[in-house]
Amino acid sequence: MSSSPTTTGTRPGGRSARVRAAVHRAVGELLAEQGEALTLPVVATRAGVHPTTLYRRWGSVGELLADVASSRFSGDVVVPDTGALRTDLERWAADVATDVADPDVLARMRASTSGS
Repeated sequence: MSSSPTTTGTRPGGRSARVRAAVHRAVGELLAEQGEALTLPVVATRAGVHPTTLYRRWGSVGELLADVASSRFSGDVVVPDTGALRTDLERWAADVATDVADPDVLARMRASTSGS
């Protein structure tokens, strides 16, 4: 007789992941549309979730923006490997400069540092 293994923690493809993805997408869309004027109820409406979900998970717009920024800047960072440290760093710096020049990225950065 075998028992099924028990797992703890969050499920990577579960409801939490879907809600987080919808909220992050809503933040990106709203920042692109209206700049820095965000509220949790507006984000919740766009994401299709109840505002209580956002207050419970993030607590404030500042915390939500910090999570979005952290996710954005830690998930897709690719450090080039050209075989030479100097060339790697130059290429990486150029990639960062390109990313930071993106208006959507700038709006997220301004919003996350505005102290909302």
